[in-house]
Amino acid sequence: MSHAAAYKIQPLPRKTPLVRGPRFKILSRGSGGGRLPGKANPVPFPRAVSEADWRNAVIASNKRLHNLLIEISKTPGLHPLRGAFPCASGTLAAYVEPGTPFNESRLFSSQERAIIFTEVKVDPITKRETLQRYIFPVPQEHAKKADAVLVSEHPDYSLLQDGNELWILPSVIDCVGDFPGRNGFYRADETHGIPQGGRFYSWNGGSGYLWRKEGGAVVSVVRGEHGAHYDSVNMEETLSTPFGALIEAPMEKPKPVPQAPKEPEKAAVVSGISPEGLSQLIERAQGCLGELSKEVGECALAEVQALINSLKQQG
Repeated sequence: MSHAAAYKIQPLPRKTPLVRGPRFKILSRGSGGGRLPGKANPVPFPRAVSEADWRNAVIASNKRLHNLLIEISKTPGLHPLRGAFPCASGTLAAYVEPGTPFNESRLFSSQERAIIFTEVKVDPITKRETLQRYIFPVPQEHAKKADAVLVSEHPDYSLLQDGNELWILPSVIDCVGDFPGRNGFYRADETHGIPQGGRFYSWNGGSGYLWRKEGGAVVSVVRGEHGAHYDSVNMEETLSTPFGALIEAPMEKPKPVPQAPKEPEKAAVVSGISPEGLSQLIERAQGCLGELSKEVGECALAEVQALINSLKQQG
């Protein structure tokens, strides 16, 4: 497939909004997941993208995984998301040899105007070798930049498999400069968490240990490769290597707190008069009845007294 044909293909429009949020859900468990309940089921990156797109979900970015790994390192016992690691992030990156502009790299194709990284895959049964090519476009404004990384975050890209070629079709491409040429500890850039600059180590999570291919590659940034430690920033594994994956999830709605049943209010004994008002009326009537009995005699007021006693009992 030609460059022109590949980039005429537009991603299918989404029928529903993306499922996003501050929490995470395990899409597939990494090889380290066997230490937790649930079977490990790492998958190659193209399959993880396909499953996330089918769910209308977003694969967690490198930067968010970094913050999660710091949280895991500070959590006593087994963290519920520990089983997803080692974990491929939704951060796709393409880089070339140190000190070489993109358009002068041996990985650059002027015809496709893209970085083409070739992986030799060996069938474990037949031992037959096949070539898989990963193609990442190089925007014209970044073509002459050296020691840089082209980055696209899920869901700002789609993947198109055409024979032995996997085309990355990004709608957004960023360029992170000052990308180190050697493995080691470096400070992470603020947007994508990609190592950059000179050697730097921070004990509180402000740095990461970069693993890169000397000759360049097209990769997903993998985290937690070495014991799920937040320091490890793996940018050397191929996209066919199976890893765990996490997708974003919304905050769970708080469950309603059961309320104690309210005591039923006393109904009015007489329409329009509250129980308290009726008690006051009975007290005043009782006092008047005492004064009246002196004049007309107690026998004449016996029926009235009976009525007042009945109202007292109801109130």
